[in-house]
Amino acid sequence: LHHPFAEHIKGDDIVLFSDIDEIPSLDFIKAIKKNFSSNSSSRFYIAEQTEFKYFINLMSLSPWYGTIAGRYRDISKISLNTLKVDSKFKRIYFNNIPIQNGGFHFSGCGGEKLLLSKIESGGHQEFNFPYMKKNIFKRICAGYDSFSMTPGKSLKYIDINTTNFFDTKLKRILLSHNHLILRNLSKLNFYESFEILLLNVLIFFKRAINKIASLL
Repeated sequence: LHHPFAEHIKGDDIVLFSDIDEIPSLDFIKAIKKNFSSNSSSRFYIAEQTEFKYFINLMSLSPWYGTIAGRYRDISKISLNTLKVDSKFKRIYFNNIPIQNGGFHFSGCGGEKLLLSKIESGGHQEFNFPYMKKNIFKRICAGYDSFSMTPGKSLKYIDINTTNFFDTKLKRILLSHNHLILRNLSKLNFYESFEILLLNVLIFFKRAINKIASLL
């Protein structure tokens, strides 16, 4: 936050920060304005957001904790990365209860080529092996998240036209990106479904090995 614009920010001003694919909702903004106006706490607030993965209408069954809000005088004293990590786990700096209906997180959208590039250059190299990348988009299009530790389906198809998740304006924006919309869920055969279970086992052991190596 040591930006030229920061000289215009006052200590009591409320600052929101997100990853570029985390979109806070108007409900979240209203809630934090109300919360900060009623107390002088130095605690931060985290938005509980609906997550869409790989396609803008393929919803994760687990919530995402994304956009963070705090007063400038508090947020300027702590590493933004520290706050990001803390918001996902211990929440030492945060109000204990996330703000629900906090917006949306669109993760990994952009097609198979972009996703493979993200795997190959990302921080979780336990996912970067040929067997994982083979047919990865076929599994995703059937509702299986290759990065989830659960063998069953963890992604739900949403019809943007009929869902109540999005307001009219956001629906119009999303529908203008046809290449990011999944038309329907496909099906996997028995062998392809068994592959997912095997992948989960391989990833578990890779993570365990990495954990042990980090302790040595």
